[in-house]
Amino acid sequence: MPTISPDAQRVAVQHYGPGQTLELRSAADGAVRWSKTLEDLGDQSPEGPLEDMADGVVWLDASTLAVVGATQWLELDADSGAIEKAHPFPDQLPFITEVRDFGGGRFGVSVEGDQTLVIDRSRPTDGGQRIDGYLFGHPGTGRAVTVVEHKADNTMALTPLRSTRDPRPAGGSVTVDGFAPWVSFTRDGAQLVVCVENRVELRDARTGALRRTFVGHSGSVMQARVAGSARPGLDGRAGRRDRFGELPLGECPGDCQVAATAMSPDGATAYGSVEYIVDMGPGDRGVVVAWDAATGERRATWPTPWPAYSISVTLSGRTALLNGRWGWGLMDLSSGALVW
Repeated sequence: MPTISPDAQRVAVQHYGPGQTLELRSAADGAVRWSKTLEDLGDQSPEGPLEDMADGVVWLDASTLAVVGATQWLELDADSGAIEKAHPFPDQLPFITEVRDFGGGRFGVSVEGDQTLVIDRSRPTDGGQRIDGYLFGHPGTGRAVTVVEHKADNTMALTPLRSTRDPRPAGGSVTVDGFAPWVSFTRDGAQLVVCVENRVELRDARTGALRRTFVGHSGSVMQARVAGSARPGLDGRAGRRDRFGELPLGECPGDCQVAATAMSPDGATAYGSVEYIVDMGPGDRGVVVAWDAATGERRATWPTPWPAYSISVTLSGRTALLNGRWGWGLMDLSSGALVW
């Protein structure tokens, strides 16, 4: 997933073909400033090979990137890509996936055993703290929750924590009926938007209490993006007649699915990447669709040369970073043109 710098001038992107590569590019024109393969980072690290690289990097500040490997995590100089510090783990992690930024130099990575390894830049030598379940945090307020799957009865336990800095339970857990793969905080951190089966639940972030349920989606809700106070965008997976919440996908040449969602900073526009399925396998192309968030009216449909699996709208709201199956791009949200 592309990760934009705090000054919105640079973008860190990762290749996941043979060799795994991390690049830093200019947000203005996509020019590569530096590029490091997984092997390069291992050769340059005093702690040796990384063995693997997690999905996503974290901007610790305007000049430092955090990169998580299976054997260590690194602090890189964002201008040059040089390794400033290497922090080894006590044991190699056999499984690492997504990195989530909690703000303030704290972040988590999903590891084996359905756990989250929480890493704090201020305590780099402790090897991180393992938390059961998937931890979601709000960078601004520090509020955090975990969700733990109970497969026997198809429920999830949602537990509010004291903070991302102190990830101990703040009280009891609440039961969510069904599989909940994603949790988002509202902008003020006061409420949670929880994706569960084919619905979205709005819950109190402090207690986990259910406040409202959004229904009407025809497929599983995999992700929610929040803008403003509590307006979710929904991401589902189904066939050509599926609806994106109450938002029409438009015509698909065969089967299609929503692969990513985003909201504009002012909450006025919802965006979705629609992937065109080929023989029920990975898509070869797609479109980005823009909807009026208040009315559900489709405003625009812009073709992309590949399906985009993430959309990140920049703070200005004028452009969006696309992470595609075979490339990256910066899209002008007024015309749909790829700037790079």
